Amino acid sequence: MVIVPVGASVLQLATGYGGLDLLGGWMRPVMRPLFHVPGRASLDGLMSWLGSYSAGLYLIRSLLDEGIYTRREAFVIVTSFSTVSVGFVGVVASTLGLLSVSPVIVAAWFVSSYGLAALLARTWPTTSIPDTVVSGTLHQPEEGMEGPLVVALQRARAAPGPHRLLWRGLSDGLMLAASPSPPWAR
Repeated sequence: MVIVPVGASVLQLATGYGGLDLLGGWMRPVMRPLFHVPGRASLDGLMSWLGSYSAGLYLIRSLLDEGIYTRREAFVIVTSFSTVSVGFVGVVASTLGLLSVSPVIVAAWFVSSYGLAALLARTWPTTSIPDTVVSGTLHQPEEGMEGPLVVALQRARAAPGPHRLLWRGLSDGLMLAASPSPPWAR
């Protein structure tokens, strides 16, 4: 109930002030050839890996609704990168008494997850998903390679105040966190 609203607020700041464009520009040469997704998807993977998959799903849904991701790209990101967090892997390793070898477990999990992601991006059912945007939105493909820093700075200059972004992320995160919670926690 706490991680999702905080994560959504941080993601609103990161996307609103150009962090998504900066990281996406840097990671495009890796993400596009390996996984057939924009470089921006690296932030989704990072958020799901370090924080909560729910916060990563929040970001994917908002970018899909804005026309930044196509349906196929969102499908690849959700099925490949929105896995359990590294913290959960640590909890499972601790429960099984394997905490002493947790770096090996995390490394194996990382390699196998991203190896499977590269494979699944090229196979059915992923290839059967239409590469179209949600109806009513205009597709916003990644900008050219003119410099991720320039694009990020332009986005930061055009962004609303941080209080608006934090409030939007907090309110969206609270609604997202409350939806799967039991009725007594709402």
